[in-house]
Amino acid sequence: MNFQIWNVIYSKLFGPNQTEPTGGNADQADVVRVCTTSMRFKRRKHPVLFQTHVTTWAKFSSAQSPKAPAGPQDVSSPVVGIIEALDLRRDWIPSLSLSLICCECRVFGKCFHPKSKMGREREPQKQPLSFTVEQLVAVNPYNPDILPDLENYVNEQVSSQTYSLDANLCLLRLYQFEPERMSTQIVARILVKALMAMPAPDFSLCLFLIPERVQMEEQFKTLIVLSHYLETARFRQFWDEAAKSRHIVEVVPGFEQAIQAYAIHVLSLTYQKVPRPALAEAINIEGLSLDKFLEHQVATSGWILEKGHGRGQLIVLPRNEFNHPELKKNTADSIPLEHITRIFPILG
Repeated sequence: MNFQIWNVIYSKLFGPNQTEPTGGNADQADVVRVCTTSMRFKRRKHPVLFQTHVTTWAKFSSAQSPKAPAGPQDVSSPVVGIIEALDLRRDWIPSLSLSLICCECRVFGKCFHPKSKMGREREPQKQPLSFTVEQLVAVNPYNPDILPDLENYVNEQVSSQTYSLDANLCLLRLYQFEPERMSTQIVARILVKALMAMPAPDFSLCLFLIPERVQMEEQFKTLIVLSHYLETARFRQFWDEAAKSRHIVEVVPGFEQAIQAYAIHVLSLTYQKVPRPALAEAINIEGLSLDKFLEHQVATSGWILEKGHGRGQLIVLPRNEFNHPELKKNTADSIPLEHITRIFPILG
């Protein structure tokens, strides 16, 4: 298509001395046919002219529509339809995309441009966004409406064997503001998970947020005693007390394995070599189960079993800065020898 044909169509769209399209004597079907043919030819070779053609056709459609609908209608856009017919994408020419979309506003009563004010006012209300528990705690930790979500998250931590101290502390703080909504079962699970996090001080942090009247209940007294035994490395008393309170600690999967890891951590900070009976008492494993445990530690953690049998066998633990201390020379506070020799004559 040459420019003369296009000028004829353009003159029909715009009457004499007109700056806005009035429809003129042109038929909409003819305009669509001519514009479509022109755009197929021009869209790749002359993108600017192509933009002008499509924008003009959109203006013509606007002039043919005497009144725009009052609100968003379930109707397909002619501009969108012609773009799809030509297998185009709106991001092919950014300026074209903006021009076409804004021309549709007057015709269909809604704006397709996401940044326009009209589009924001007329678009339907969006569904409430779903946030993770971590996001809820970070944004509004004192909102009582998130309390059920935090309680469900505690149960999720138990079932999935995960842990979030911040979420648990947030729940305990909300319980302080609304004590009538406190669930002692949830609080007990939080404390058990805090015990499993030792040597971190999580248990004390959680306990400070629990009212004293709640701490006086039997299950919380037991948990406090267990915490004291772990902090003082009295592992035999801990396991004896835990055996009496299985209904409290066994609700949380992985409790025994977490305490065994803590006991091994304490022993590795204290001993270079630990007798087999002391290890068995600390982790509450004996017999063949202990043999399998030692084999696993030798293969994965670098433990060494010295020659020996029975109770006299020693287990060599991996070296670290605590069980193998080394004397380090502090050069920052040292005095050079030549400075000391200078005062010898004075002392003499």
